[in-house]
Amino acid sequence: MCNAFVINPHIPLPKKVLVIDDVWTTGATIREIARVLKTAGVERVYVVTFARRPHMRR
Repeated sequence: MCNAFVINPHIPLPKKVLVIDDVWTTGATIREIARVLKTAGVERVYVVTFARRPHMRR
């Protein structure tokens, strides 16, 4: 998921961002988005997901 998201440097970002995702599977998407936003200067990243993949036991 590395380098999947980029920030437009010409658009100012707020200090707090809410990310809405449809399904939380491994968390990789949210981790990468949060990393990119925080690197760009966002102080807080909040996440809302509508569904989560059930934990699969081995």
